[in-house]
Amino acid sequence: MGFLDKLTKNVDRRKKDRRSKDQTDDCPIDVEDRRSEKDRRESQRRKLFRVLYPFGAAPVVLNNKISILDISIESIRFVFENKNESIPIGEILELEMKFQDDEIITRKIIVKNCYDESLGKNQYIGHFTKPLPSNRMGKEQAYVLRSFPDFCREISELQKNYALEVEKRLEEERFRQERQESQDSVDSHKDKDTKG
Repeated sequence: MGFLDKLTKNVDRRKKDRRSKDQTDDCPIDVEDRRSEKDRRESQRRKLFRVLYPFGAAPVVLNNKISILDISIESIRFVFENKNESIPIGEILELEMKFQDDEIITRKIIVKNCYDESLGKNQYIGHFTKPLPSNRMGKEQAYVLRSFPDFCREISELQKNYALEVEKRLEEERFRQERQESQDSVDSHKDKDTKG
């Protein structure tokens, strides 16, 4: 199952109303729709809303050379711009963050976690010693939704079908080319045999 299929299935599952008319959660659920224990654990791990940023849209850190990947009221995920730079777990950093509306917020973070990313940079999770103002997340979400609507839009069934159709046409074209190349190869061998 591809990424698009999984994403669409999750969106469709969330849209379904599983409750009966008396608001009890006892409606029958198909075995395929039943969420696995792992899915439940993953969905419960994140208790706070976070804003993910497209490339180049995150707040700018003025006093450190780091790039913010996502942010919540209590934490931040970031990478160093220099991929060779690192920081030990438990270290405290002071960040001066300039947001898209030119508001500058200074906060200290404690580096809590580090993991490798496929791009070769270490991603770090830092927890703020003092939470960000709650209205900041609303402003950031509104900014991302307004400025990058395609980044936030859910994949519709129409888009999925279009992507599958394009994929099918490309596969047919590849097959046709391979068949033509094979036929050309057979024809060239026949020509050599008749001349020799």
